Amino acid sequence: MNSVSKKVLLIDNSNSRTKFLLSVDGAIVSGMRMVPTADLSFISLSELLIGFDYEAVIVCSVVPESRRVFERYFECPLHFVSAHSSMEMLFDYPGVATLGADRIAGCLGALSTGLCPVVVIDAGTAVTFDVVDQRNSKPTYIGGTIAPGLRAFTEYMHCKTALLPEVTLNMQARAIASGTVEAIQAGALFGFTGMVNGILSRICSELGYTPRMVVTGGDSGLIVNNLNYHATVDELLVFRGLASLPSTLF
Repeated sequence: MNSVSKKVLLIDNSNSRTKFLLSVDGAIVSGMRMVPTADLSFISLSELLIGFDYEAVIVCSVVPESRRVFERYFECPLHFVSAHSSMEMLFDYPGVATLGADRIAGCLGALSTGLCPVVVIDAGTAVTFDVVDQRNSKPTYIGGTIAPGLRAFTEYMHCKTALLPEVTLNMQARAIASGTVEAIQAGALFGFTGMVNGILSRICSELGYTPRMVVTGGDSGLIVNNLNYHATVDELLVFRGLASLPSTLF
């Protein structure tokens, strides 16, 4: 595949944070910068990108309001990733028009490291599971699952009840807990990791085999350490996917 052959600014615009990296000739350059997505503006971009040298911009965004900020700020070629972007991955997925750019980029990142067939698990505000199968010798996106993220397990009951406290995760939790806080911590740990393993078990059952697995996102460490399956962690997976996109985008 013909990779980007120029200096490109890569942007991962999620609900919580917006992260920036450079790629040169398709290879990621170290030196990530980030800003809370809520603070994203013409001014914050001007300050954040001082010293960054780039000729084009590729954006993976799940926040529609951010698009206007980027379009206003950048004067160079600007591409927003979607299922219509030129890429090596095909789609056998009726809901492709609603597929998030972050899920597409994560799958492309897995393919760029030689993983296929693969399940890409992105553990952030939500946990997404995306399956890329090999169909007629072509990597093909076939679907996936969206589930609640870890905070739904640690914060929901506190927000919805009068007496139950908000808790932090306890990795040493016991299922037979000795108090209310410990009981909630146990429910969060075992409920979240049990959900992840249950979804992966169902995916493997529906596929008829166990594919390779890669985990990314803020809670990737928690997931990979409690999986019933072997998986690798790649914190730069989305950026690898963006960097793998061809120069014909511009």
